[in-house]
Amino acid sequence: MLERIKQLLKKISYLNAKINPTVLASSFAFYLLLTIIPLVILILNLLANLELIEVEEGLNLGNNFINILIFIFNLLWSSSKLTNNLLVISDVIYYNVEYRPRLKLRIISIILTILFIFIGILMIIVGMYLGYIKTKISANYTILLNIIQFFYPFVFITLFIAIIYKYVIPVKITVRQTLKSSSIITSIIFILTILYQNIINKIMISKYINIYGSLASIVTSLIWLYLNCYIFLVGIAILLFKDEYKENQKSI
Repeated sequence: MLERIKQLLKKISYLNAKINPTVLASSFAFYLLLTIIPLVILILNLLANLELIEVEEGLNLGNNFINILIFIFNLLWSSSKLTNNLLVISDVIYYNVEYRPRLKLRIISIILTILFIFIGILMIIVGMYLGYIKTKISANYTILLNIIQFFYPFVFITLFIAIIYKYVIPVKITVRQTLKSSSIITSIIFILTILYQNIINKIMISKYINIYGSLASIVTSLIWLYLNCYIFLVGIAILLFKDEYKENQKSI
């Protein structure tokens, strides 16, 4: 076990020197930032049309069909750029695989984007339903429901990352491998988020305000986003290590 961990760290160090994942994580974070805000607005408006929530006037897309189409087109463009960027990054990390046509990558990107929108809507609906149940059950079950509310995003994010790993990485990887790796990465992201909320966003924010002023919260959010992207890319490196380790074991 220790030997495998040592080999994994060696592989990550090698990839860090060869492909510079810090730069790749920066580009990934850039496209993610372009995508996440319009994606949230679209999901909120879809839920509002289903009469599940009410949306503030500033976030409402209105009933103008042309404006909605333009908004959705821009969202699909930016989000497909994000997933396409992931596909390109995967091809860089898996440098020993065959070239994948860019048109095929773009089509896969759009399909994945639509799937991610569906998962996002489902995640919000489940959260709202759990909140509704909480108001109807007795106090004896409140603790259990709070635990479920805390962990259900973990399940959705793990599924989200597993789908990306499964269909973005240019080699065949089993569902078990993707779920195992995505659960590890999701756990790290959750820990990082808790640290962000309780350390950076509460304790260190005053120091950032002295430097960046009113932009301090944006800067800290970008740092958090970048670290998450870097961890996500490390997950691809872990899957590469597992794939190569498995092949080496077969050849012995």
